[in-house]
Amino acid sequence: RHPKDGTRTRSGIAEAQTLQGIAIGRCRQSDGLLFYCPHTREIYSSADYKLDEGLSTPNLFNLRYDGGIFVGLYNAKDKTQGHEPYPQGTPVVYGTTLHGKKVKMRGSVISVPIPSADQSIPETANSASPYKIRLVDSTIIAAPPCTMDLIVDFSSSSTTNTYAIPKWLQENQRVMFLRDGEYSKGTMEFNLDSKTWQVAQRRRNGDEVWKMPLPNFLQDFQKYIDDGLIVPGWHKQ
Repeated sequence: RHPKDGTRTRSGIAEAQTLQGIAIGRCRQSDGLLFYCPHTREIYSSADYKLDEGLSTPNLFNLRYDGGIFVGLYNAKDKTQGHEPYPQGTPVVYGTTLHGKKVKMRGSVISVPIPSADQSIPETANSASPYKIRLVDSTIIAAPPCTMDLIVDFSSSSTTNTYAIPKWLQENQRVMFLRDGEYSKGTMEFNLDSKTWQVAQRRRNGDEVWKMPLPNFLQDFQKYIDDGLIVPGWHKQ
């Protein structure tokens, strides 16, 4: 909550008493989280908050990625432990209720569980950190790892031999794509109809300017990087 601007108290009727921000960590001085607000360029501490895990932070605050540092997980143990079986973009078919009828709705994984630092075993299968899934009607659900085999759409070729892609190549991330010898601004998208990844450029109203399908992207994303076809962030040309 943001009830005050300095010493002035917000009315709560004509003015909102909330403030949008980016969660950056736990507060050491209170039982809450720390939030950075790009609008005021200040850091706030609050225990009264609501997290929207499906929101695109760069698009909401018009943030530009300058590049330079890439963070990943390195595990010196068995190499198979670093493999994510259901990376972002994995298509699913989820059973839900629509207008009083049971239907199977398509969707895709938008967030994967973060491995526990102590590698402890959950008390039950359902208590493990869940996957976040966005359905075609924009509903976001949480699915325990033990249920993923039941809802993943294995009929799609994109669910076989997949590997986790870098954060800057995931859905709604801004990239530069090499087209006709020149780099153009684009956004990473996952097409739920064709169940494939693509780079697209759209106007503010959502109209498509151009798009470029990326076949077998989950398997070949490193080749796009090595060949210089995709560069992180938007840059002046």
